[in-house]
Amino acid sequence: MIEAEKLITSAIEIVKAAPEQDVSYQISFAAERVYSAFLWSKFMNHQGREFNLNPQNLRTACIKKVTETEEQLQYLRLTYPYEVSDINQGMEKAYYYLDQENYKLCLSQASKTKAEIDVLLSVAGVDQNNLRDLLTVKNKVIKQIIARQQLKEIFPILGYSYFEYSESLAEKDIVSALIYAEYAVEFSNIEIYLEDSQSNFQQQINTLSGLKKYLDINLDFILVFGIGIIAGVLLASRNNGNF
Repeated sequence: MIEAEKLITSAIEIVKAAPEQDVSYQISFAAERVYSAFLWSKFMNHQGREFNLNPQNLRTACIKKVTETEEQLQYLRLTYPYEVSDINQGMEKAYYYLDQENYKLCLSQASKTKAEIDVLLSVAGVDQNNLRDLLTVKNKVIKQIIARQQLKEIFPILGYSYFEYSESLAEKDIVSALIYAEYAVEFSNIEIYLEDSQSNFQQQINTLSGLKKYLDINLDFILVFGIGIIAGVLLASRNNGNF
């Protein structure tokens, strides 16, 4: 909300100084921030899986995402004929946050930059009239991702907020809608870069439980088998004694 207030204040100051200046970006982004805050407020009490967000895990996640985004950027430079200075700046920010050990912002920035790259790659060669169809396809993908996450007791609130905002922009700003839809894809899948806080512990428990069950079964089998051998030996010895 603070960020939205700053954007609105900035827009007012720009209009006062230069009434002809376009401030639609500031207003649009402020609206997105307010809407995002509203969605966050609805899910503040949501309980789901926990993730281990210690610095080492966040650093690993950041590096993975930066590497993936850098690969996409190299591909974009080879195939896209125009300058992508904004995307280059986004990539530089991700590296800066990594160097500053601000791994949360690094992961967020790298994810947003990758989304922006993917938008350019996906719209390349697509006719303007077909952008709405492309958005429809992306929205279906997002819904499938969110549904899969819910089955894993995860609700990607940030991805969902971007998805909702994308849908609200569909009729009036298809390009922005596509960008936010791509943000939704990235941030709905972000958990794959984070280690489940219970995963290692649970894996150990599962392994030990499985081993215990295995040993219980086999110890019982060995015991029965051993008793059978002993009984057989005694019976054989007794029979031999009779002869």
